[in-house]
This record gives sequence, structure tokens and C-alpha cells, in this order.
Amino acid sequence: MNLDGIVMTIDDLHPYHCAWGIRRWFHEHGLGFRDFLDNGIPAQRLYDTGDAFAIRLVERKVNGRQE
Repeated sequence: MNLDGIVMTIDDLHPYHCAWGIRRWFHEHGLGFRDFLDNGIPAQRLYDTGDAFAIRLVERKVNGRQE
């Protein structure tokens, strides 16, 4: 899957999880939540966590699905 140039933002994650849960997930995975809020995060970085939730979110964005 080519994820070059794709950036995930809070708008991509929030429909599927509350802000508190997203913040906790970022902390658990050693990712900067504040930086994410300000700049987004490369989709590849989320995908590379190997986390099933993150992979589904990236795939939804790439495939244009709004579930």
C-alpha cells in the first residue's frame, strides 16, 4: 500500500474514538499527541505500529470509506 504523502488528522480518528482514547493510544505507542493535533501524523507511521485499530483507520482513509 502506498501511503506517501497521506497525513492522518484528528478528523480521521475522532469519528471512531473519543479524544481521550486517542490521546491514551498515542501515549501507549510513544507518539506525540500534541504534535499530532497540530500537524497530523504520516499514515505510514500509524500503519507501522502494527495496531489493528490504526491499520483500519489508515485503510479507511486510503479507500475513502466513511463508516
